[in-house]
Amino acid sequence: MFSRNYNFVLQPLTDNDGWNLFRKKAFSDDANETCPEILEEMGKKIVVTCGGSPLALNMMGALMRFKKQPEEWRRVINQLECYTVDGVATVEKIIKVCYDNLCSQVKQCFAFCSLFPEGYYMEKEVLIKLWMANGLLLPSNGSRSMPPEENGNIVFNELASRHFFEDVKLVHEDSYGNKYGYHSRLTCKMLDLIHEQAVIAAREFALQKPYLLSISGDSQVDNPILLETNPAARTLLFPGDPFIRNVNCSAVPRANSLRGLHLHSALFQPDLLVLKYMRHLRYLDLSRSRITILPESTSLLYFLQTLNLSKCLLLHHLPENMKYMRSLRHLYIHKCPRLKKMPAHFRQLSNLQTLTTYIVGEENTSTGIDQIKGMHLGGLLELYNLHKVKTVTIAKEADLVSKTNLDRLTLNWGTEPLVMSEENNDLGVLEALQPHTQLKVLKVQQYGGREFAAWLANPVAMGFVNFVELHLIGCSQCETLPAVWKLPSLRVLCLKHMPSLTCISRTDDHKDSSGQFFPSLKRLVLVGLNKLERWHEEVIHTIIGGGGEIEEEKERGGGASCSNLETTFEEVTIFTMLDQLEITGCPNLKTMPRVPQLKHITASIENYRLLWSITNVITRPESIVKEANIAKASSIDNEPFPALEEMVEKGLVRTALRILRMDSTNSFFMPTILPHSLLHSSGLWRSFNNLEYLEIINCNTLVSWPLEFRYLENLIRLSIRMCPNLTGKLPAQAKNNISLFPALRKLEFYGCSSLKEVPKCGNKLNVLELDECAQVESISGIKRLDMLYLSCISWTSLPSWLPEIKNLKTLWVSECPRVKELPGGEWLSSLKKLKISECPDLKKFCKEGPYSSIIS
Repeated sequence: MFSRNYNFVLQPLTDNDGWNLFRKKAFSDDANETCPEILEEMGKKIVVTCGGSPLALNMMGALMRFKKQPEEWRRVINQLECYTVDGVATVEKIIKVCYDNLCSQVKQCFAFCSLFPEGYYMEKEVLIKLWMANGLLLPSNGSRSMPPEENGNIVFNELASRHFFEDVKLVHEDSYGNKYGYHSRLTCKMLDLIHEQAVIAAREFALQKPYLLSISGDSQVDNPILLETNPAARTLLFPGDPFIRNVNCSAVPRANSLRGLHLHSALFQPDLLVLKYMRHLRYLDLSRSRITILPESTSLLYFLQTLNLSKCLLLHHLPENMKYMRSLRHLYIHKCPRLKKMPAHFRQLSNLQTLTTYIVGEENTSTGIDQIKGMHLGGLLELYNLHKVKTVTIAKEADLVSKTNLDRLTLNWGTEPLVMSEENNDLGVLEALQPHTQLKVLKVQQYGGREFAAWLANPVAMGFVNFVELHLIGCSQCETLPAVWKLPSLRVLCLKHMPSLTCISRTDDHKDSSGQFFPSLKRLVLVGLNKLERWHEEVIHTIIGGGGEIEEEKERGGGASCSNLETTFEEVTIFTMLDQLEITGCPNLKTMPRVPQLKHITASIENYRLLWSITNVITRPESIVKEANIAKASSIDNEPFPALEEMVEKGLVRTALRILRMDSTNSFFMPTILPHSLLHSSGLWRSFNNLEYLEIINCNTLVSWPLEFRYLENLIRLSIRMCPNLTGKLPAQAKNNISLFPALRKLEFYGCSSLKEVPKCGNKLNVLELDECAQVESISGIKRLDMLYLSCISWTSLPSWLPEIKNLKTLWVSECPRVKELPGGEWLSSLKKLKISECPDLKKFCKEGPYSSIIS
């Protein structure tokens, strides 16, 4: 919960370790494979020159891997000798030698990377498209037919393999996406010493062609002035966060050489965006901007190759004449929720390789699904408004099965829930939209069929074994799932708003007895499944006379028919690898499967059987759950909650749980005389001994400090929000000198309108935050703090207990507009920093007083 920074001084590698690292890079990963004696002798000389630096050894090893002749090795050694002192070269000089051995094209691409700030994570696809825009990926004589994207991929891989790029890794499409989903984005960064070499290289090229401009920070930027003073500029880059303030994109000079304009996340006046004079533009990124309409003049950018409008939440219109942008190869328009239609005649964009979203229009309007026929699309494709596709014949025009470069596909029948008619042809359309079998991510949304197409209903049998993510959302008529439990590579399964679904998996005792359930599943999301009762259902075949069969359905373990609260797990272990589980809006689900690898659980609980089951999952002796988010564990039925004292008797005192968030969980804090109370289950709270972070929100039954909190001996941070009845007093039976939370470091209260006392905590507490807690009368249990945050709009003066705090180093007062002064006293002598915000009178008082040197 609290991070620590450590500095380590790394010693140079020994000659032996250095040789092993260099040998692995220069010759082979196989330690048993021999290398030529003459090359080994020269290699050991290079190792000495590297001075034990891992970076130098890695780069030199990667360089020499592609040099097979002794003459080539001698040439490199001669280059190194020009920079050695006492037989050792600096890392900077070794980087230069490695750079000098790059071909001209790769050198220029590397120099281009100097635009990005030090430590910035560059995205591979963005880099390649910027290289393309600047003409750095021209085909060589022997590869005139090679697409520039493929050439860029070769250049990127060379720079990565030669260690000019480090920390090369795949990340999820969404920066905040789950770690188990399909990672479609490749990112990398340059180490500081490598970045310095890129800057030097860029200066060399800029002597002939000054084309690189990069603006970062929160300064105001005027594009016209930049381009007037830098008429030869080829690329103008605004890399990511923090946002740029007030970028002026109007009145761009008629004479400009701009090839790439990267305004990702920049703030600018969208109505002032003028593009008609940027006729050389090849790359335009306006993603995450406030633009509402892309100017019609954009269709005059005949050389534009890449247009990124993704995540423009206000964008609702594209230029009508986009069909003339024949050079366009990549169009990103996903996550633009207000965009409702496409320009006509999209099929004329014959070079298009990326089209992240296509909104199907009416038939015979040149905006139908047939417009993507013949396009060799790759990456992500989202098809919306499929309810407008009326026949199977028209659906087949999309020809998805031939688009083998697609790895993510969304099939959406409408942007809003539709009223499904009995005559809809959704099943036939879904069958006709069968993709290729290498697809990694599939999302089916607002589908109106009662069953799924054959290729999806039994995906393994149809060859779809590569699914990593599967999302079924708003499929309101479907009562059963496809046989997704057989998918060998499925890591994420998301089921939302399927009110007819009754069970997760269904097997046949004759056909599936040897199969494994969800062998790779790591994340499962269940939301809005109103009729879901069982995790698993098995079809039993009863043999009768004459060889016939009677087919019956049988629940395996617990299920909805569970009559004993101790039977909380179904017999079949369905999720052997599951790490994350989310359950919301499943009122009829009352059991849990066995989840031996579960570490994170989020549940909105709507019945006591499920509450018992989840609590049991967390507190079992073998549990490894580290984070739990529980909501709605309130008194909604009449079943009493059983005590958990038996856990203590069995020796269960500690769980692996480190983080617990509780929202509207009244059952946990009801008076112990009520049958629904969990406070009398001291075994439960005692099992939370390892808890480090506890957050309690919207609990009306939390009035006084539960004595059971004394078991939270390792709690580091406690946050209590919107608990209107909490007074902060100890129960009557508590001893006056009792101290809670001996390890607590941070205590936060927000919106606790009845709070009068802050509890006595251990001596490790150093941060206290009181936000909209107007009634606090005493913090007598707290004598020392490093930081105090106070905020209350109704206060006319700061609390009288403030001078009681000793050694306070930082005071932050916010949104107290009626407070006019600070109370005086010795407590001010230790204050090092005073922060005042949204308190005009108090700020004026402090600036004119003795606090002017510490106020901010």
